[in-house]
Amino acid sequence: MRIFLIILLLLVSCTRAYRGERERSVRELKDIARSWEEAQWAAEGWPEDQFQRALAVDPKLKLMVPQFAKEKRITCDDYGPKSGCIVVIHGEVRTLRFAIAKFTSKRQAKKMAWAMKEWWFQDYVFDKVNKEPVLENFVKEVYGAKKVIKFPK
Repeated sequence: MRIFLIILLLLVSCTRAYRGERERSVRELKDIARSWEEAQWAAEGWPEDQFQRALAVDPKLKLMVPQFAKEKRITCDDYGPKSGCIVVIHGEVRTLRFAIAKFTSKRQAKKMAWAMKEWWFQDYVFDKVNKEPVLENFVKEVYGAKKVIKFPK
């Protein structure tokens, strides 16, 4: 009985940690992109005191986490069981959609980016960005993302 309770406790705590990580990841990515969004709104003529309204009317970056299993989106399972993927967040810039996968370390993210020929930033990999000039410019400009040229050691 004790073992059952310990296993149940571990399962519940892991689920909560995953949810917390997912929310932290979305917030972190959004915070980094906020100054870029504000510069875009300023260039379009929005006054600084109306940026909150601009966010509601014309968001430059949408980040979302799929809520339902029915939604056909990329998940951590798509990267393989040993990839180290923690969570996948879906983004949209100018109606172009892409995925952002967070990994347990920079090394794992870099290896996955190399294998997929995609862009990476810290412990994130930007999936479905390669050969999309708008998205490539976005991840380079906003996050300083890079492409892996040689296999990471």
